[in-house]
Amino acid sequence: MATEKRTGVRVSSWTMGALFVGVIVLINGLVWNLPIRYDFTEEKLYTLSPATRKVLSNLDDLVTVKVFFSKKLPPDLMVVRDEVRDILEEYRTFARGNLRVEFIDPQKDPKTESYVVRLGIPPVQMNVFEKDKLEVVKGYLGIAFFYADKKEVIPVVQDVSNLEYEITSRILKLTSPEQKTVGFIFAGKHSLEDDYTTVKQEVEKQYEVKTFTPDQKIEGVDVLVVVDGDTMSQKALGHIEDYIQTGGNTIFLVDGVYVTEDLRAFPSQTQTLKMLKTYGIRVNKNLVLDVSNEIAPFQRGFIRFFVQYPFWVKILKPGFNAQLPPVRRLESLVLPWASSVDVDTTVSDSAHPVEFQPLVQTTPKAWDQKSFFILDPQSIRIPKKEERKQFTMAVLAHGSFRRHFGDTTAYSPKTLLAVVGNTRFLTDMFAGSFPENITFFMNLVDYFGLGEELIAIRSKGVTDRPLKPLTEAQKTLFKFINIYALPILIALIGVIVYIQRRREEAE
Repeated sequence: MATEKRTGVRVSSWTMGALFVGVIVLINGLVWNLPIRYDFTEEKLYTLSPATRKVLSNLDDLVTVKVFFSKKLPPDLMVVRDEVRDILEEYRTFARGNLRVEFIDPQKDPKTESYVVRLGIPPVQMNVFEKDKLEVVKGYLGIAFFYADKKEVIPVVQDVSNLEYEITSRILKLTSPEQKTVGFIFAGKHSLEDDYTTVKQEVEKQYEVKTFTPDQKIEGVDVLVVVDGDTMSQKALGHIEDYIQTGGNTIFLVDGVYVTEDLRAFPSQTQTLKMLKTYGIRVNKNLVLDVSNEIAPFQRGFIRFFVQYPFWVKILKPGFNAQLPPVRRLESLVLPWASSVDVDTTVSDSAHPVEFQPLVQTTPKAWDQKSFFILDPQSIRIPKKEERKQFTMAVLAHGSFRRHFGDTTAYSPKTLLAVVGNTRFLTDMFAGSFPENITFFMNLVDYFGLGEELIAIRSKGVTDRPLKPLTEAQKTLFKFINIYALPILIALIGVIVYIQRRREEAE
């Protein structure tokens, strides 16, 4: 009887198990082609943003995506390949028939490999562990996009942290009827090719790039970037103002203080400061320091050391204006040897209104140096509490601006200006070490040139959340818990168990 009962229970268990598996398979089959998924991450890192969905829904013809990944890959890159497959499957679903995805092994035959190299996808060296030995093999990790007679390429995909932006920006670039153009003009010896190559490469992913000399008239660009870390000529400033007077959106990166390589500092004498003052924006001739800062390298003789450096101001999430799309989702920005920016609201009137909004601000515990600058990290004086305050480091202005040169009674049509009191944060040295600087700049460019379309995508996953520093009381409490409380608790548990066992033995 007992045997029959156990057999019945066993059969019932198998039946319920089979039914459960069947239901799961059925549900999976029904929802396979539906874009249903739930993303538990705070920033929705694994969900296509509304901007991407809008781009996909507006496709009017077929876009072909060819993923050229080698079949033989290290384990970490096999994960990347699977994630690429997942995200492109979601793209295909939302494109509703206007996106075709193909996965191709470039090394299946010489002709395919030659074709892939001609597309601009280079072979990369990879370490593969096989048959108890480490081998260095050649492989491919690129994606190509085709639309009509145009193409775009992502040469190498090694992580997916910013893949949505990479894919959507290329699809948008391919399918847009006309491509936007960003212009650059530099003061002195600096150039896009020598000092700002990282910026150049990033801008070229979405825009045409034009550079202007001081003698050139500025035209044919949708956004102008003025980089003045030296002394912009008056002729160049005249061309810049002519562009602004036609309603041209302009981003100014201007140093209030010139810092040399041997850490000497001199107040800037550029005429750009005077022109901006006419517009109601003042870049101060100071250097701002903050308790929120980055580590900087220094050298004394043959000794190289790293220290927290207050002159490398680190802006964290509370310092970004949550009301403005370019910085709403940012969490970090590093401004080295930067000057503060103030505004003069009296330039605005009912006939020619101008609205000023802070983009970036320091903590309330910042301070500054003026006139006499001490940049050596070991000689910096920490001021008293009452000497500290919050500084604005970048400003966004929207309105009609009075001319500085020529006919000073003339006003521009409504246009956008952004002013950052720093040029160094985008140089290759800092853009490479702090990629969030590039994100901040590109968000401004997108906002001025395209609106808000790509900003939300690029800012996804750009996080910097350092641990909050502990007070001395908190440190003492944690030391007490680790050294005394835990051993006491363990001993107490032992005593309780010992007493319980004695009682059980007595009974």
